[in-house]
Amino acid sequence: MKKGNLLKLFGVISIMFLLLQLILYKTVYKQTVDFSKPSFKVTHTDKLRLLKIFLTKASQLNINIFLIEPDILLSIATNKTSGHMTCSYLCQSSNVITFGIHGSKEQESYLLDDFIADGFLVIESYVKKSLALPSHLTANQNLPSHYFLFQTGLMLHVVVYYTRGENFVWSSRVLFEPGVKPPWLKINKLTYGKHSAATFNSIETEVIQIDNVHISVPKNIKNFLSEVETSTFIECNYNRAELFYKKNPKDSSPSALHFQKKGRQLLAKAKDILDSMGIRFWLSSGTCLGWYRQCNIIPYSKDVDIGIWIKDYREGLTEYFEDHGLLLKHQFGQKNDSFELSFRLGEVKLDIFFFYEEDDHMWNGGTHAWTGQKYKYIFPKFTLCWTELLDLKVRVPCETKSYIMANYGPNWFFPIQDWKWNKSPPNVKDNGIWPTRDWERVIQVYD
Repeated sequence: MKKGNLLKLFGVISIMFLLLQLILYKTVYKQTVDFSKPSFKVTHTDKLRLLKIFLTKASQLNINIFLIEPDILLSIATNKTSGHMTCSYLCQSSNVITFGIHGSKEQESYLLDDFIADGFLVIESYVKKSLALPSHLTANQNLPSHYFLFQTGLMLHVVVYYTRGENFVWSSRVLFEPGVKPPWLKINKLTYGKHSAATFNSIETEVIQIDNVHISVPKNIKNFLSEVETSTFIECNYNRAELFYKKNPKDSSPSALHFQKKGRQLLAKAKDILDSMGIRFWLSSGTCLGWYRQCNIIPYSKDVDIGIWIKDYREGLTEYFEDHGLLLKHQFGQKNDSFELSFRLGEVKLDIFFFYEEDDHMWNGGTHAWTGQKYKYIFPKFTLCWTELLDLKVRVPCETKSYIMANYGPNWFFPIQDWKWNKSPPNVKDNGIWPTRDWERVIQVYD
């Protein structure tokens, strides 16, 4: 064949190859961008087939993958099926099904390679290095936090849970570098990680059989689902804490370190007591400021402050604290007005402020033990999120900045050691005086 004809033949073949690539690209691209449209559906048969492939591969790799998709878990817990003969549970949710795994550094390669070999499109999200994560994890800059596997219209979302602090698990928010997220991944369709990080006390699993598939699920599904509703986690801002300590060097004196150690012990004990009673509490006042500003307990504060909704108060709380070694220091107010308890463990005091909810604000009360003067501390409405303080999983107001601003004003970043509890807070208001006839009941001091 002449050289010119050979070149023409190669040219024709090249053009045909490029056309074929273009056709394939358009086909794939059309599928990906149409993922969110109702017309792009996966059949029950395909969904069950892909789930079996996914779970079989996970089992072969000795990965404990457990189901956490709320709709499916609820149907299992209530025994409510879809009516489909072969896929009555697993086909109830949308085209996104969520699983969880317990994290380790070794997961990255095998999760990608083996599932890609089975025909899945795979993308992963990473945890940015955080001072709060254990050092053996953060040594890896690219710690996986979420995996997304896509095939034939079905997306499998795998949330990676890491153990933190005193035995609680945590998962990151879904985050991607610019240009990395593929068109078929619709974050607003996700159940987990689309807005925030999350935390659970622990996730123990068991294997059950549904739709002729063996699958791991949380042991107590109803408890797990109730935790999902309140699982939002706020990370302490370690960059802000570092900036604070650059301007205000850490107090590493023996007395400061001793108080922080004892304060942490007291907070841990209060947490154990209140958790066992099923009473929600959150970091309040100076303890909340210490977490928000410096990710620590303020060494000169000399007490630990927590808040509790008055609606969560339970009779016998005082006796329960005393049974666990805390001495009642004072009790102010009454259940329907300005209730406050203070306990002592050794040389550290625990102040419990009870909060009342109004239509447009929250408030807690204060009482002057010598004069009977009442005070009201007014806060904008807030909800509760989880965080970590000194390895303890505790709650804080989700709207932390407005909470801090209300109590400490715009200069909250600057330490003030001369703080008068009934004069300094910008949100404190006079609230009358307790009648002297009630003092014996509403002002009880045990020092």
